[in-house]
Amino acid sequence: MQSNPPSPVHVSSGRGPQIPDAAPGVDVRELLRREWLLTDGLGGFAMGTALGAPMRRYHALCVESVSPPIGRVATLCQTVDRYVPGEGESEGGAGQAVDLSTFRFGDELLHPAGWSRLESFERLDPMTDDDGPACRWAWRVGSARITRTLRLRWGVGGAALTYTLTGGAPGSGLRITPLVRMASVHDLLRGERHIGVEQRSAGAVVVRHDDVRAAIEIDAGRFALDRDWWRGFRYDIERDRGYDDTEDLFAAGEFIVEADARGEARATLTCALLREGDAAPSRSLTARRDHLRAVVGAMEAHAPGSDRLAPLVQAADDFVVQRALRNDRFTTIIAGYPWFSDWGRDAMIALPGLLLTTRRFDDAQRTLAAFGAHTRRGLVPNCFDDRTGDALYNSVDASLWYLHAACEFAKAATADGPPALPGPVLEACLSIVDHFMRGTDFGIGVDERDGLLCAGDASTQLTWMDAKRDGVVFTPRFGKCVELNALWVHALRGVAALRNDGARVRCDELLERAERAAESFRRAFWRERLGCLCDRLVPEHGGADARWVPVDEVRPNQLFAASLERSPLTLEQRRGVVGCARERLLTPYGVRTLAPGSPGYVPRYRGTMFERDRAYHNGTAWPWLLGAYCEGALRAGEFSESARAEALRAITPIVESTGSGCLGQIAEVYDAEGDDADPQHPDGCPAQAWSVAEALRISAMLSG
Repeated sequence: MQSNPPSPVHVSSGRGPQIPDAAPGVDVRELLRREWLLTDGLGGFAMGTALGAPMRRYHALCVESVSPPIGRVATLCQTVDRYVPGEGESEGGAGQAVDLSTFRFGDELLHPAGWSRLESFERLDPMTDDDGPACRWAWRVGSARITRTLRLRWGVGGAALTYTLTGGAPGSGLRITPLVRMASVHDLLRGERHIGVEQRSAGAVVVRHDDVRAAIEIDAGRFALDRDWWRGFRYDIERDRGYDDTEDLFAAGEFIVEADARGEARATLTCALLREGDAAPSRSLTARRDHLRAVVGAMEAHAPGSDRLAPLVQAADDFVVQRALRNDRFTTIIAGYPWFSDWGRDAMIALPGLLLTTRRFDDAQRTLAAFGAHTRRGLVPNCFDDRTGDALYNSVDASLWYLHAACEFAKAATADGPPALPGPVLEACLSIVDHFMRGTDFGIGVDERDGLLCAGDASTQLTWMDAKRDGVVFTPRFGKCVELNALWVHALRGVAALRNDGARVRCDELLERAERAAESFRRAFWRERLGCLCDRLVPEHGGADARWVPVDEVRPNQLFAASLERSPLTLEQRRGVVGCARERLLTPYGVRTLAPGSPGYVPRYRGTMFERDRAYHNGTAWPWLLGAYCEGALRAGEFSESARAEALRAITPIVESTGSGCLGQIAEVYDAEGDDADPQHPDGCPAQAWSVAEALRISAMLSG
């Protein structure tokens, strides 16, 4: 070990000097790239790098939702941790603090030099470790070993950081300086902001900005008030994405923890929002562990062998949160961490994998009820405003995926007899069908000439391929889109199969409409020249007699016509679609959004946000689409052993990717192309609900 801390080092790729390892087997550069995520079941989270140096504005030790699951506030962003050696210690000198923390400042500088003391980082697994889910860092200074374990208070909110010191000397101890933002997780803090400080007791302090207050306290130590600013934190990932990348953080003082006569200490620092009149009961830090074990146990009881899916079940649970609506709490699904809230489209696509595969039927029903209660003119909210909570309606496919999720729930949750739905969910389904048949907002409605569903115009973005930046619509999709009509046929047949009074009366009508639309679908979308489906039909000119022209782009949206159980396609057409996707769209980590060689194709998801949005649906590979590919391959192959082998080959790389990137999670997107020198890189949201949901759903399907 070095007797003095090394100087700051550069971390730029290919330009700065090589970073030495912190300890044998510790790769500092790799630890800077690797992210971790913890969640609290209310929309709050903690996130960072394995090294501990924040690289995004969203990297923080405690982010809580003021109005779960929205209004996220970053309270405790980081802690500055130091070890103070005692008498006779060979390193650092008595009373001379040794840095354990590492941050990014200025022009690519990594400082202080805590990275040189880092011994290990691990993300604890609640299936095998009683402390999980948690993250733990360990540092060594001479004979002293210091660990820091981070957990979130699941179902309550707030974070707990437990420090342990062993192998120290009398007089040794720890100094812990909390760095706070006290503002929206989306915002960056500048030093001119006033943050109030009130010391409540020897070991507790309250920090405040406007009406947001947080209590930070320690159970074995004391607090020393010392207002200060740490300026110039640099967040590389923000810079790479073209956003502001520099922040100042506020320090109210430091917590002092002293070792006992044996040179040992243990202290837990907690941070939590203070809410007026909040009577939420305290829950133990092991509540999440017990919950996860119960979910995996229920799956195992139903389908022996399901315990091997435990890592995906844990990842899936991160997205299942509570939402307050109309003085009640409902279950909902966060679309992704760290910046998405609960989006209707994403929630309905992810629901079968997150909640039905895991047999969480009560949560599935509450999720369907929550979104169904907010259906307006047949439209399911696409999302809720992250600041106000207002429902936003700007999607056509959220409603169609709601119908799909409801029918899947009815089939999975009905133990005996025909599938059925709770009354409110059925009412929402019938309302969607009725409004779509007679026409609703955004030009959404059925063309009575062929029974196909139309939606939008050149000014709207209603499907999942909705990238737009600076007034430029990169993937205009309006008219009669292939996946919308596949979902429409599938939904009409599914709702007709429900055995509730409201649906039974209309069974013949819905089936008649479904058959007419299916016949038109096969005739209008199938392109013999391509051996697959076109992406959409657009009107050649306006008016009631508009001629609909196919847009022959090879995109993955056609896969849903092959994967849905009640598809409008023939078996041979299913096989054609899957074969086309296999040859032109499939990659190890997702399905491309546009075939290579097509006009506008972009092979890499890189650059500014304008460049990234241009690539978003013009080549970029999406892991969630592997679900449709795999199920399509299974159905096209009639669930033969060869079809199962094909699906397994397709899904395995993304399942195994959970050990890289954001640990235990699956990213939103990957580059469309990659090679040995520059592999497909994960990007977008580092933890995406539908990516995990589809990987879990298909894995369970293949193991059944």
